[in-house]
Amino acid sequence: MSMPFRLFTPQPLASSAFCAALLLLGLAGSAALAQGDNWTTPLATKLGVRLEAKLDSSGPDAWDPKQHPLVFITTEGPGYGGLLSGVKLPGLAIFDAESRKVVAHRSYDVLKMGFQNVFEPHGLGVSGDGKWIYLATGEGSFGTLNKGAYLIINARTLKVDKVIRLQGNAHHASSFRDESGRELVLAYGWNQPPFVLDPKNDNRVVGGISFEDMKSPGYLYFVDPEGKHLYATGRIEPAEAREQAHANALIKVSTKDWKLKKRVPLEDGNPVWVSFTADNKIAYVSGAHTNQVFRYDVAKEAVTGKIRAGVEGPYGVHLGWDDKDLYTIGKGEGSHNRGRVMGYVQAALVGKTMQASDQLATNCVRGDHGTLHPNPDANEMWITCNSSFEIVVFDLDQKKVTERIPMPNGGSTHSGAFVQYDGWNGQVLSDHNGLHGAALETKRKRQNVKEMRSSTVLAAFSAFSFVLSTAIPAARAADEQPDMKLLEKGRTVWLTAGGIGCAGCHGRFGEGDVGVGPYNRGVELSKIQAAIATVDPMRVVKGKVDPQEIEAVAAYVAWLGRHQLVKTLVKRDKFEPSAVDIHPGTPVQLAINNSGVSPRKFAAPNMNVAEFEIPGRTVHDFVWRAPEQEGTYALRCIDCGAQGQEFTINVRRSAKPYAGPEKQERKAVQ
Repeated sequence: MSMPFRLFTPQPLASSAFCAALLLLGLAGSAALAQGDNWTTPLATKLGVRLEAKLDSSGPDAWDPKQHPLVFITTEGPGYGGLLSGVKLPGLAIFDAESRKVVAHRSYDVLKMGFQNVFEPHGLGVSGDGKWIYLATGEGSFGTLNKGAYLIINARTLKVDKVIRLQGNAHHASSFRDESGRELVLAYGWNQPPFVLDPKNDNRVVGGISFEDMKSPGYLYFVDPEGKHLYATGRIEPAEAREQAHANALIKVSTKDWKLKKRVPLEDGNPVWVSFTADNKIAYVSGAHTNQVFRYDVAKEAVTGKIRAGVEGPYGVHLGWDDKDLYTIGKGEGSHNRGRVMGYVQAALVGKTMQASDQLATNCVRGDHGTLHPNPDANEMWITCNSSFEIVVFDLDQKKVTERIPMPNGGSTHSGAFVQYDGWNGQVLSDHNGLHGAALETKRKRQNVKEMRSSTVLAAFSAFSFVLSTAIPAARAADEQPDMKLLEKGRTVWLTAGGIGCAGCHGRFGEGDVGVGPYNRGVELSKIQAAIATVDPMRVVKGKVDPQEIEAVAAYVAWLGRHQLVKTLVKRDKFEPSAVDIHPGTPVQLAINNSGVSPRKFAAPNMNVAEFEIPGRTVHDFVWRAPEQEGTYALRCIDCGAQGQEFTINVRRSAKPYAGPEKQERKAVQ
């Protein structure tokens, strides 16, 4: 939606009309207006940023951080592109991130400040210490020049402290920590080069780079988790030229000297978003023209793979807590611009198949930004919906919308930041630029723990399953005793073959629930052999598994097929679902997903299951045969915070009998 790029000479620091308006409103107070200020640095002038007003933002507290220590701060505005709310002014809203209730909200009457009209606030950032809010707004539209603005707002009083003007129109702002440890704020806009503000130096411009120095304009800008480099997605103007283009660039800039380091070619005319893994080894870039996600290797400075995004016109591309899952926000960028879905992509499949794993309905109209909740136990993506005028809370464990939070005035919303407060000492934990501070460290530590465990997970499961099978002979009395070593081998291949395992395409338990391969619990050996030989997506494992390993996998999936799969999620110490009905005598594979960070202990005395522990963010499963008599059985969480949490298995003759795949019509294995 950008207009052609041009450079313009900065306008005078503050118009007399604007100054008079502020004085009449009593906004200026004892604070100095921008005329004669010492705020503007030479770099600010070069980048087209100028101070229009410096105001008195002191006053009473607008809200209480002791009552709301974790908040989500976002924009609220009129809307744009034919989908308008009833709101007339730019503003912000603060929500409690746990209760999801409104804490405070403000609108800012820029018309009385001298603005001729209102440009939709497309983004909002918060300084790393939580003290300042940066609200993007302005006048005119996307291509209007010298009318863009950021309102720098005191987060404590919610009063405007400064109004800065731009050579273009304002778009986004976000927090980052540079290599030296300084907490800075990145801001930019349409026809507006990126500039960096120092919140501890009166929010002066201390960094940035011009379009000329980048060799072309950028669209969106992101700083890597180490704070070493700024990355920009290239922008081709006008939009008609973007439609005809089949290539663009990822632009890499040093945050040390703000010089161009590299322009990396991208096979997409309209790249948009960049997200980084916690270790800063890989970045993922959304391409709105080709509807793809590109994998960028940071060390190699090259694109090393791509995959379909699962949506039309992807905007945001966001990583989950383990960096294994990618979520693409289907805004319809460069297309219908009315998107209401989210794509799901497995990072391990990038470069191995072009097939995305799923498309998930959100009905978040023209959502573009997703922000990961900084509590991993929540495991939520908050999606700001600028045309259905709400925030959609999407549960990444259950892959569904769990709440729709209306905006306090029914306005539009774009982007935002989760901020943790201790009194008025704040810390941004998650925003447009990903996770920060304690949340980023939590993610890094969790991944290190998982890497340490990865070599022992399979062995631990196999040993535990074997203990169960021998310790509870009644559970297998009617079963043919399986070859446990063969099953263990088959399960290992199932989870690891080709670097992604059969599970990468067919799902961990062979349900075909990841959108690539079909259901194959109980599929026989000949069908597996035929699929490896003839089905194109199976090239991922073709030649990487030997005949004995294929036979072991066949034994494992046959074993899966003899058991009814029952799954439950333990989220925030509660089971979801909390009960299931099973027909008497059914062999059951019970899978428990501990979605929290902390390990949890479980036991089921009346199922003859001894106490066991499941590490955080881990799925564990075991087998159990339902008795022939009706009854109620319970798997209890021993150390969950909420007492009495249990998963109930009701053995009932009224329950649907499990027929097994050999008696059901199933899709042919892929």
